[in-house]
Amino acid sequence: VVTTEMSEIALPTFTEIMEKKIGSMLQEVAELLKNNPRGAVIKLTRAIALQPNNAELFRQRAEAYEALSDYYPAILNFRKALLLRPDNKDTLTFKLAQVCCAYGEHLCEEKQHLQALEMFKMALEYQPHNGEYALKRIMCLSVLKRYDECIEMIKKQLEEEGTSSGLYTSRSVLHMMFGNNTQAFYDACRALELDPSNFEASHLKDELKAKAESFKNQAIAHALVGERAEAIKSITSAIESNPQGVDYHIFRGSLYRKTGQYDKAVDDLLLAMDICEHKLECSVYNMASRQLILTYNDFAIECFSKQHYDEAVTLLNKAIKSEKMEKGLYINRGDCFYHMRNLPFALADYKQALELDQCDWSIASRIAVVCCEIGVHYFHEQNLIKAKEYLSDAIDYNPNVSSFYVYRATVFQALKVMVLLCTFTLSHALHYRIFQMQSMTLLMHFI
Repeated sequence: VVTTEMSEIALPTFTEIMEKKIGSMLQEVAELLKNNPRGAVIKLTRAIALQPNNAELFRQRAEAYEALSDYYPAILNFRKALLLRPDNKDTLTFKLAQVCCAYGEHLCEEKQHLQALEMFKMALEYQPHNGEYALKRIMCLSVLKRYDECIEMIKKQLEEEGTSSGLYTSRSVLHMMFGNNTQAFYDACRALELDPSNFEASHLKDELKAKAESFKNQAIAHALVGERAEAIKSITSAIESNPQGVDYHIFRGSLYRKTGQYDKAVDDLLLAMDICEHKLECSVYNMASRQLILTYNDFAIECFSKQHYDEAVTLLNKAIKSEKMEKGLYINRGDCFYHMRNLPFALADYKQALELDQCDWSIASRIAVVCCEIGVHYFHEQNLIKAKEYLSDAIDYNPNVSSFYVYRATVFQALKVMVLLCTFTLSHALHYRIFQMQSMTLLMHFI
C-alpha cells in the first residue's frame, strides 16, 4: 500500500529543484548586497556553478563586485550578462559604461592615466553620446600631454553636442597651454554664455583679462620712451589675451598710424568701432572715430607727398564724411585738387575751410592763388569780364601780392582797347545809320 501511494505522488523535476534553490539564494543575495557584498559574491558564484547560463546571476554578481569597488570583475560579469541577454542591451550597456568610468576615475587617482584612458574610451563605446565620459577622456589625454588628440576630440564632441559648457572650458584650458590666448578667451566666453555659473570659465576669462592689462601697461611704458615697435608687440599680446578690449585696438591703431602702417591702423580702428556697435553716445567709439579720421588724413598726406593725388582725395573724402567741421581736411583736399589742376574744386574746398576759420591767413592766401590762376586762364580764353572778377577776388583775399595787380592791370588794358574798338565800330555804324537803335544801346553800355 505504501509503495502504491508513493508512486502516485508527483516528484519535482531537477529544473524545478534548481530554480527553487536559485530563487532562495537570490533572496539571500539581496540582503547580502546591502551589508556584505563579499558574501553576495560567494553566494552568486555558487549559484552560477549550478546555472552557468543565467544572465541575472552574472548581472547581480557584477553589481556585488561594483559595490566592492572591484571594477574589472564587475566589467567581465556585465559583459557575460550582455552576451547571455542581448535583448537587455540598453540597461546592461548603461551599467557597463558606468563601471568603466568609475574604474577609469579610480585609475586616475592611482596615477595610472594610460589605463584610465582605455577605460574612458570603453565607456564611450558603450555610451557614445555621453558628454561626461568624453570630458573625462579629454582630461586624461591632457594629463598625458596628448594635446592634439584633446583638441580633435573636443572639436568632434562640439560638432555632436554644440552646447557643452564643460567642453568649451576644457578647450579654453588647452588653448592657454598652447599659448593660443585668443581662442582660449572666446572659448571661455562661449562656456559662460551656455552656463553663466561656470566658475572655471569665469576664472579663465578673468585671468586672460589680467594678462591683457599687464601687456597694455608694458606697451604704454615702451611708447613713453619712443620704443614704438616694442609697444606694438606688447599691445598685440594684450589683444590676443582679450580681443574684446576696445581701448587696446585704439591704442594699437594709433601706434600703427604713428609708424606709417596706415592699413593696419584702419583695420584696428574699424574693428574697435564695430565692437562698440557704432553707438555715437559711446565715448570710446568717438575716440576710435577721431583716431580713424587722423589716420585717413595722415595716410592722405603720405599719398600727396608721393603725388598719388587720386588716392589722397579718396582718403580725405572718407575723413570728411565722418568729420565735416575740420578745416584741415578741406585744406588738404583742396591742395590735392590744386595739384590735379581741378581749380574749381580746390577753390570750393578752400572756401569751405575759410568758413570754418575766417581768421586763417593761410587759407585766404590759397584762395587768392587759385582765383589768380583762374583769372589768368579766363584772360587767355579772352573772357575778360570773368578774368577781371577772379583777379579782383584774388586781390581781395590777399592784397599783398604785386603780381595780382599786374595781371588785373593787363586785363583792364585789354578791356580798354576792346572798349575803344567797340566804340569806334558802333560810332561808324551810327554814321551810316545802320541799326541806329541797337548801336546806340551798345555804345551807351561801353561809355
